[in-house]
Amino acid sequence: MTRLTPTLATMANQPIPIRTRNNMPTAAPAVQPSSPPSPKEVRFSDTSSIVTGFSRPLTSEEAWLLFDFETHARECRQCISPYKRWQAGAPLCHKGNHMSKRIAETIYMQKGKIFERYTRFRRPSQVEIPHTYTYLREQLRVLEESAAIRHARRQEEEQRPRVRVHNDSNRRNDEPHRSSSTEVVIEGARRDNHHRRDRYRQEEPRESRYHDQDRQHRHGYREHRSEYRHEDRRDRERHRAADVQAEINVREQRYRTQERRPTWAKEDSRARR
Repeated sequence: MTRLTPTLATMANQPIPIRTRNNMPTAAPAVQPSSPPSPKEVRFSDTSSIVTGFSRPLTSEEAWLLFDFETHARECRQCISPYKRWQAGAPLCHKGNHMSKRIAETIYMQKGKIFERYTRFRRPSQVEIPHTYTYLREQLRVLEESAAIRHARRQEEEQRPRVRVHNDSNRRNDEPHRSSSTEVVIEGARRDNHHRRDRYRQEEPRESRYHDQDRQHRHGYREHRSEYRHEDRRDRERHRAADVQAEINVREQRYRTQERRPTWAKEDSRARR
């Protein structure tokens, strides 16, 4: 079942009954002879009557959307007189706010005229709205003025002078630096990284004596390795030659102290004498 569009065209097209006196047809007035024709005058229309644009009627969806909002605004206490409530800072109800967002996505008001939203394929055209929708026009006015306020604030933020912060790492003192162009005071960063590091070293828990001994042992091993790595090449060769000579001396001493007998004399009885 389709829902008919709430328009006033059907009411305008209905015939208006005219009652006659005693149900008798009225006599037509007598036509008098016309006067001689006068010369015609040519006049131009005013510039205000020149057509500057075209308007279109509402679609079925747009008509029902606007009709629902108007009827809701007349019945709801929070949505009646939207412009006065907006000036007082009072919001609409949940349903009225939802329908207002849908209306803002469909149409908008600009200088008292109502247009449809811009599309990619055609330019926005003016829309015809019944003059009895007073609360709808108030809500469209609210949307227009709020958009103008947001646009003005955005322009003020863009035109506001921006402060450039220069991080001078070579500056030793932590005194605040005042810019010459503006009245903004830029304080230098606090340099307490070394303080934090020292504080952390002082507050760290003490280790046991075994850990301290292990640390000292590792530290000594590193020093020994570092000394060995940085040892001269001649010293290494001299130490190596001394080790070889000591091994040769040990072998000679062993050879001198052993018995001077041939190996075959172990089984011969004559060699034992």
